[in-house]
Amino acid sequence: MSSNFYLIRPYPNDDLRIEEFRQKNVIAIGWGDIGNVLGKSRDEIRELLKHSLREHPERLRNALSTFLIFLGLKEGDYILAPESGMGPIHVARVVGGYRYDPSCRAGDWAHQCGVQWGATYKRDDVADSKLSSALKFPGTAANLRSHKTAIRIMLGLHDASAEPADTFVTAEYPLRPGALCKVSFPRDMTQDEARRLSIFVGTLYFG
Repeated sequence: MSSNFYLIRPYPNDDLRIEEFRQKNVIAIGWGDIGNVLGKSRDEIRELLKHSLREHPERLRNALSTFLIFLGLKEGDYILAPESGMGPIHVARVVGGYRYDPSCRAGDWAHQCGVQWGATYKRDDVADSKLSSALKFPGTAANLRSHKTAIRIMLGLHDASAEPADTFVTAEYPLRPGALCKVSFPRDMTQDEARRLSIFVGTLYFG
């Protein structure tokens, strides 16, 4: 089963909790006052959040979206947990399902998922500009599926031979009569990557 990749900010109730998360091997979100949501439907969770956020209804959409992502986490998925600004990016792999820990309700991180924390990356380690922009998403959680290849490369998980054939496209260029050049590149190649490729091609001459 393939892994999915998600952004979840380590700031339940706007408090940085990465140290507690690492100590307990969890990722967690706030809104602990709504109680255990295991087995509850989307509409039921929405009503609970609506009541909790009655003084801040503009936050309902973000909260519900966060819960839907959080409850959809499965074993083997990866979490990127960036700190604010240009802070580091903490990476974890999901190893357990949703659970509610009432002992953490006072700190507002009772909604938890078991993870195994791994490496921490600097912002400069993110070579892909689109992924770098995605990590600045202001919401609590987001699906990073469109950046899967860039994340796998950053984490050292990328195996080009395992990619489906349609992940790459081939372009042809008639350099001169009788000389048709072909090059394969990923469909999701970024502008920065294309620029680097053009520089590399500029070094290929043999006479």
